[in-house]
Amino acid sequence: MRDVTELRCWPSCLHAIDWSHDGIIALASDEQVDLLFPKIWYQDAQEDILPPRTFPLQVPWFTKEELPFKENAPNHTLSTGEEISSSHPACISWSPPGLAKHRRCALAALTSNLVLSIWSSDAKLRDDLSWERRLIINDVLSDYFLSARDAGCSLVTEFEETHRLRKRVRAFAWAPSMYDGQSAGTMGTHLVWGQFLVAVTNDDNQVVVLNVNSPTSTLGVSETWTADVVNHFTVTPDTGSAVSDPDLFEEIMQQQRHLPHIAWSPWAEIKTSVHSVLAYATNQDVRARVIVHSSGSTEFGPEVVYPDIDIQYAGPMRWLPKVEGHTLKLLLFTNVEVVCLTISILDASVLQKATRHLDGRWDSISGVAFDIQHESCTQMHFSSFKSTYSYPTALLELSDAGLTVPAIAPAWYQDINGYNTNFSVEHDLRGNVYTKMWGLSTSPLGDFLASCHAVHPSDEFEYGPPAYRHTKVTIRAMDSSDGLSFIARNVSAEGIMFSVKNWIEDHDEQNEPLPVAQDRIKKQLLDVYGGPNKQSDGDGASIDAYMSTDIWTVLTAFKKNVFLDRNTLKDRYDILLSIIFTPSASTDLSRFMIAFRLATALQTLPPHLAAITVCSKSILVQSRQVLRFIQDLSSDTDTTYSQSETIETCGFCGALIPFTSLTTAACTNGHQFLRCGLSFLAIQLPGVTKHCGICNTPFLSDEFVIEHEEIVKMAPSTPEQTGSDGEGDGGSVQPDVETDITPEETVASTEPQVEETQEIEYTVEPSPTLEEEEEEEENSIVPESPKPTTPRTGTPADEADMIDGSEELSESTAIAIRDETNERRTPMVPQKDAGRELPLSLARVLFLACDACIYCGGKYSG
Repeated sequence: MRDVTELRCWPSCLHAIDWSHDGIIALASDEQVDLLFPKIWYQDAQEDILPPRTFPLQVPWFTKEELPFKENAPNHTLSTGEEISSSHPACISWSPPGLAKHRRCALAALTSNLVLSIWSSDAKLRDDLSWERRLIINDVLSDYFLSARDAGCSLVTEFEETHRLRKRVRAFAWAPSMYDGQSAGTMGTHLVWGQFLVAVTNDDNQVVVLNVNSPTSTLGVSETWTADVVNHFTVTPDTGSAVSDPDLFEEIMQQQRHLPHIAWSPWAEIKTSVHSVLAYATNQDVRARVIVHSSGSTEFGPEVVYPDIDIQYAGPMRWLPKVEGHTLKLLLFTNVEVVCLTISILDASVLQKATRHLDGRWDSISGVAFDIQHESCTQMHFSSFKSTYSYPTALLELSDAGLTVPAIAPAWYQDINGYNTNFSVEHDLRGNVYTKMWGLSTSPLGDFLASCHAVHPSDEFEYGPPAYRHTKVTIRAMDSSDGLSFIARNVSAEGIMFSVKNWIEDHDEQNEPLPVAQDRIKKQLLDVYGGPNKQSDGDGASIDAYMSTDIWTVLTAFKKNVFLDRNTLKDRYDILLSIIFTPSASTDLSRFMIAFRLATALQTLPPHLAAITVCSKSILVQSRQVLRFIQDLSSDTDTTYSQSETIETCGFCGALIPFTSLTTAACTNGHQFLRCGLSFLAIQLPGVTKHCGICNTPFLSDEFVIEHEEIVKMAPSTPEQTGSDGEGDGGSVQPDVETDITPEETVASTEPQVEETQEIEYTVEPSPTLEEEEEEEENSIVPESPKPTTPRTGTPADEADMIDGSEELSESTAIAIRDETNERRTPMVPQKDAGRELPLSLARVLFLACDACIYCGGKYSG
């Protein structure tokens, strides 16, 4: 048994546990959702400084703005969940990676009042104050159906009640990652992220598919979380079973009012598109549609019906999380049996059907998890709510021959007897106990299984305050795991670290010394996560991609050539495994080589990407300093940097900051700073950093980079300066590509002070203080005339200086600045319906392409 965590709560729903791609376990309880971080992250830390391993999210609580008061519904549309429920969590599920900040997972929580909300963190993961409700899907449905011209047929005729039914959410399912490395996996990032789709069912027999957008998924263009409806369709009930005027209870329950279950299959890459199947259940059958995504468009195929499968009061419905050629497997739990359908991903037709009885159990299935580590043997673990240990079957093998029961029961199943015995002895119950199983979930790499259970007396009432409630979350290795193995798909460095550290605890050093094991694991990682195949891509293809005006094309090429470079991957795995095996060992050589390749790659980017913003110019010149510094180290020469080579000045005293280290910086007067791991600029301002969650390397935050991109866009532009007649998003600004940048022509974007030179055409000023904003508010609204920007040595420039030199502001822009003066510290930029206009620059390409730590692959925090 690897890890046992006890929580003072009882879960609130079946399938109450879910393990994210980032390694966070979520548990739905009556009054909150608890987030658990496995112990392995803290085993090297001191006990007295450990952050909390668990903390709650107040998911059931809504403000009046989030959930306005509703009038009571008439009898024919009344929902007790919406009207009088306690809003406890009814279903939780993590999104695919990439949606939340730093490309992490967001948590979707459906509460009993039929509201689906999405939660994420915008700072430190283990700080409960950083987690907030970012989006309520019901609001999106409400706006959509108010404006939809053809919303389909409805169960009711009144428009107000129809709208009420359609904005309720009964069930939901995330679409898996579109490009999950079927042919070649990656660690820490995705080469292409794709869209983040979620399908929901409402109370009007409809399925609605939405595309969820966040500031991260839109590359900073959108400042808020939004969602757009991709498509919706109405499921027509079976007319033969419908009763026009139901009177009896059985007739009322037979009415098709909503779809109780929905599930989204993995995606399969077929030529230039990706295919998946969306399955949903009615009262009498199960239906499905093929979904094809290609070139940014999503198409839905015709509905396919799988008759005579009744899971209205049973369930769940789960897809096997892997694609076998062009086939998928769908597992359906009815009241008496489990049905396995082999389905074609091309047309959703059933190719094969297998069934197996459930040993006559009556209670509901409470958890399902799959073991797909070995190609030759795919297993399905499942538990029932109260009677798991009362029946012999808890594991089934899925094969072409059907569903078979292995000879040995899984380890988590055998642990139940121990739970019952301990609880009986502790409370003197003489064996009169039973265990409630609340859910099963697998680890990010699929080699560990988390189970959630609570033990209760079976012959008497159980009473007491909520503090007496106990639920245990147990983590165990999969029984089929005979060693350390990796699945060829996109995984996180956190998942690799969790699996390898647990493997080390059970490893016998006498059979294989740790240094030998470390080399072997590195070879395994390179074989499985060796990056995309670049043999077919030449230098010409990369140059063409870099010259594109589409930022996604540029990012994909840069990530493929730089972040996923084979030699960089070798050094990255060296650093990651060194942190795991020998935390005190030096990794300077691997870090130097990664920095050298990164700086070299920045020199090969087209000049217009660097010339478009001052921040990009600073990064390009600083990368030249990196190359010179590493070359001097390799030649063992003592270099004294001249003033002309130094582009950074200290924000405290104005002294120069020579480049003497890749990780730290110090001015000539002794003020010390850390350097950003990507731009290698000195970090001189507070609150502008993010850190790698594994190696703790500091980086400039995405918000800081975007802020300075916006500041530059406020400066006046002329055809002589930009080589273009106007500005656009992501690459429409094309400066003179022949521009040669020298160290004296640029400034470090993290300096509050700018060293003035004749070549500088516009400068970056820091955000103003509140006192300066109040003092010069009128000047910041309507500037009188352009003034030359002068360097400041003490007090930062105010907001009027940032927009100084621009053309006269329009009335709407002035009002916007006036309204947000005390709330927003970044200058205004032109606004469009699609979001902010941001330039396609070297700085954005660098920080967006390296969306995980370039040194160890860990995700950022902060």
